[in-house]
Amino acid sequence: MPRLPRDIEPEALEFHEANPEVWRLVCQQAHRARTRGFKEFAIDMIWNVISWEQQLAMGPGHKFKMPNNYRAYYARWYNEAIGEKLFRECRLRSRGGGSYDRHGLDRETDERADP
Repeated sequence: MPRLPRDIEPEALEFHEANPEVWRLVCQQAHRARTRGFKEFAIDMIWNVISWEQQLAMGPGHKFKMPNNYRAYYARWYNEAIGEKLFRECRLRSRGGGSYDRHGLDRETDERADP
């Protein structure tokens, strides 16, 4: 039986607790998208904007790392917090969700994943 990939949600929670500013900024940017009329938005765009802004604010001598692997968890946490699905959610491979491309399509069947 194939092994499932390791679940990194505990690590994402550690990052979340150590960097509360990231959550505040995710919520702020997501709120901006919602007030502009977006019903769906990409967590990737918000994540990259925050990373960019944080790095510029800190300057070249500092390194602020926002692991891309945690984006899916922030998207889920935000959707849960507002009770809507602003961010698309794909099934996590660590929870038996299979292998999906960046559009949420199963690599073997080309069917869209249901979260």
